[in-house]
Amino acid sequence: MIRFSATMLAAFLVVAVNAASAADSVSEQILSPCEEANNDDATLDACTRAIQSGQLDGTDITVAYINRGGAWAGKGDYDKAIADYTKAIRANPQPNANALLDRGTIWLIKSPPNVDKAIRDFSAAIQYQQNQLDTKNYLTAFLYSGAAQFELGRYDLAIDDFTKIDSENPYRQYNSTPDPRAAIWSYLAAARAGRPSTAALSATIAALSGLDWVQSTWPMEMAGSRYFMGSLTEAALLDAATNPDATKQSGYLCKAHFYIGEAALIHGDKKKAATQFHEALSTGCPNRIAEFSVARAELAKLHGSRRKR
Repeated sequence: MIRFSATMLAAFLVVAVNAASAADSVSEQILSPCEEANNDDATLDACTRAIQSGQLDGTDITVAYINRGGAWAGKGDYDKAIADYTKAIRANPQPNANALLDRGTIWLIKSPPNVDKAIRDFSAAIQYQQNQLDTKNYLTAFLYSGAAQFELGRYDLAIDDFTKIDSENPYRQYNSTPDPRAAIWSYLAAARAGRPSTAALSATIAALSGLDWVQSTWPMEMAGSRYFMGSLTEAALLDAATNPDATKQSGYLCKAHFYIGEAALIHGDKKKAATQFHEALSTGCPNRIAEFSVARAELAKLHGSRRKR
């Protein structure tokens, strides 16, 4: 029987720790370019080299696949993005929640979309979110899941998801400030189900009025809530979308036209609704905001109903 002295054991542990540190250092050197690349092409190149190095595993290989998937998505190659997100999900015994959220988002925005697969991914992302999703992504999963249910006309299920943007916020115990996304999307789902009520919108606006950080974070959700309450005109809503940052303005205009389109549908004006949804998609609408996929779905339904006549 071999006996190890305390000195020998200590030396062995030092060697083991140094070996692990060296391995971590190598992984970090290989992964860093993949994480720090500043455009899609550079990310594809760096992450592909990292993946093909054969020296990444666990969390590191997951990050490489997620980053490369994001680059494929940025270039509009959604099938390759889904393939990489799927590899990221399978890289560890417990699926990666961020990869599930990202893949679900691609299922929604690709053409044609696969809304049922998106819902399954969002549900799984929420299930596996323990210490994986940050608060922003965790709440985004509920928003996107609700938007997907909304697309399918499952308005009560959508409301359940939208209300959880507030109720499942881990910071609610410290800060009772409501989330205007929960209020406006819940209103729209209820209104489309034939139960319009602006009570929650009024309560949210009252609670958030005067908070500059809310106005800067969710300007169109605040303006849209006032529009549905009748205290902001259609023209004023469009004016609220004006922004010196062209990228922000595209998203804001998309939301403004989307709200006007939904209001038209609620009041039975399908022609105006179709025009507004088309305008929403023509603004350069960022495809990763919920209004993009829902506007596209609403427009497809309206065009489909016309063809059936």
